[in-house]
Formats: sequence, C-alpha cells, structure tokens
Amino acid sequence: RSHPEQHQTLEALYETLHAAETILKNKGQDTALAASLSDWADTWELSGATALRESLRAISRKLSVGPPTRLISQAAPQEN
Repeated sequence: RSHPEQHQTLEALYETLHAAETILKNKGQDTALAASLSDWADTWELSGATALRESLRAISRKLSVGPPTRLISQAAPQEN
C-alpha cells in the first residue's frame, strides 16, 4: 500500500541527509543541521528503526564537532 504522508516525511529526511553529506565532504560543521538530525532520530516515525536512529545521531555528532585538527606537537618542528 502507498503511504503518501510517509513519502513526504522521508523526502524531508533525505534532503536533510543530502545537506549533511555536502557539509561533511567539505569538512564543515553545522550545529543547526546537527540538531535537525537529532530531532529526526527522536521522531516517533523512526521509533522502530534503531540502526537508522543511531546513524542519524552519529552524523549529528560529526556535524557539530567538525573535522579533527592537528595537535600542536605535530604542527611544530621537533628539536633533537
């Protein structure tokens, strides 16, 4: 059976994931988008999809933290 309301819900989620993918590819961060993904993970529509919810939370954490930076000890030349 067709569920048009579910299609609209999933379409919005796919758009959010596409935006997250673009930001992560550019090594960026976006706290608003991270919050949106966390909200998605907490929706009742996804309550039965544990793996998806965990994935959304993991992507959210990556978006809010940003890429790792070099340690000061790695950036400075070492003296022997």
